[in-house]
Amino acid sequence: MTTKKRPPAPKRRDEIGEPKQIPPEQMPDYYPRPEDEDLNEALKQTFPASDPISMESTLVVGRRNWRKRD
Repeated sequence: MTTKKRPPAPKRRDEIGEPKQIPPEQMPDYYPRPEDEDLNEALKQTFPASDPISMESTLVVGRRNWRKRD
């Protein structure tokens, strides 16, 4: 009868050491997404700032505590 050897235990956090920091010159370049004027205009027409969403429009019909048993 042979027994399999257990894998080594993972290192404890204090044995791992400090996390490695990537130098700024090796960081990848991230660019902000260019503005989409068509999308911005469509959003302004859909959600005008002068007409905030009212509380009544966000209500859902139904029981408030639908999971509770009587």
